[in-house]
Amino acid sequence: MHSAGRQLLGMWRRQPGVAMWMVTNYTLCLSLFRSEQLKELQASCRDALSGLPHDHCATYLAHVLAEASALLGDKEAFLSAYKTYSGYFDQRLKEEEYFQPKRRHLLADIPKMARYLQQNETWHYRQNLWKLRWASLSSAGVAGARSKSVFGIPWLAWWAILFFGLQLLRSCQ
Repeated sequence: MHSAGRQLLGMWRRQPGVAMWMVTNYTLCLSLFRSEQLKELQASCRDALSGLPHDHCATYLAHVLAEASALLGDKEAFLSAYKTYSGYFDQRLKEEEYFQPKRRHLLADIPKMARYLQQNETWHYRQNLWKLRWASLSSAGVAGARSKSVFGIPWLAWWAILFFGLQLLRSCQ
């Protein structure tokens, strides 16, 4: 279903009259675990925020832009997003604003991470980046974990082991 959504909505830049909420629907079809989709997520949020009239989804897209930049390891893009759209990072949502429920932790996490980077507290930033990665892993529905397990270990734990193992290998190179 997400693949079909990406195909249908992925051409939003070429369509006239696209609204920000349509781009938000597209971003919901993109994975936080595939770097090419994460880059597309970052680019789509950035393009929508810079080129479309802002609506009730702008706060969400600003936070997702910062999240994608952080997950890609791009600190400069993360801080740039935070500074450029600083008005969207005040941690308060208006009643009519959209924000995906399982990502509401971003309302507090993104400003905290930006503050750590601005104060040159890289260790705290990285620590929160791992929390952000864990939150994206556990909220992605990767689990199916409550009912299924292998060798008595839930699927979510296997995904976490794989994820952290790959990150460890990546950092050793």
